Amino acid sequence: MMTNQGKRLFLALGFNRKTQRQISQYQNQFATWGSLVSTTNLHQTLAFLGQLGEEQEQQLRLWCRQISAAGFKQTCDHFGYWRKPQIIYLAPGVPPPQLLSLVTSLHQITDALGIEREQRPYQPHITLCRKVRQPPELADLAVDISFHADHFALFQSRSDATGVRYIELERWPLLSN
Repeated sequence: MMTNQGKRLFLALGFNRKTQRQISQYQNQFATWGSLVSTTNLHQTLAFLGQLGEEQEQQLRLWCRQISAAGFKQTCDHFGYWRKPQIIYLAPGVPPPQLLSLVTSLHQITDALGIEREQRPYQPHITLCRKVRQPPELADLAVDISFHADHFALFQSRSDATGVRYIELERWPLLSN
């Protein structure tokens, strides 16, 4: 049953099964350090939107259909740890300019729609492991994963008895390059 609070939404790059498997192979080394993110939930957030009502969601979808942004290749080449959210993540050393351009476009849309967003600079990352209480030693761990981003999507974060699930609601293509 839907409440008046709306849905908890975010815009992100989703991954195909091949990329999910590649990331998962690296991710498994952290299984004893915390709680691994489900393989099907792996994504790279572009803009967290929070709780949106139906009207704002529909406006957002209309605006996203108008985006004309280039697809890109991204290489993730290092792991990192953030103490406050207690996560281990995978990230690109140098984010592709097309990614940063897409994020800027999405931020312009959310601002125009009056959707509050984080004001911290965007830091592309893929969360691999949560609830990591001790700062891990990651410097010597090698990683090299490349994928092609050919779309972005609107996801809903939904909690149930089995945990959190991210459900893709709609996707929009990025232009071939």
